[in-house]
Amino acid sequence: MGLCDQEIPIEHVLTESHLTEPSLCTDAHGDSQMYDTQILALSIKDACRAVGCGRTTLYSLISSGKIEARAMGGRTIIPADSLQRFMASLPPAPIRLLATPNQGVEK
Repeated sequence: MGLCDQEIPIEHVLTESHLTEPSLCTDAHGDSQMYDTQILALSIKDACRAVGCGRTTLYSLISSGKIEARAMGGRTIIPADSLQRFMASLPPAPIRLLATPNQGVEK
């Protein structure tokens, strides 16, 4: 356990601004201090939540080399910058406009 054991909301993990924002943490003596936190890696569970996929899909992306993984003891961790690069490499989703009830009907 480190000095800062607060849980960081997963929606902030992949944003550049979070990588430089200070966080309020409690040290070993119970004193609150500001620390610059930087997410370097995520667990498999957190990486799945961050990307929005399941474990099987994530392991498939790792096997194909699209996402990097590292071994740390008995755990597999995913570097945050690898997830950022993967997300940036995806094409934009096509946006379809929904038809309004009167669209295409002339009076």
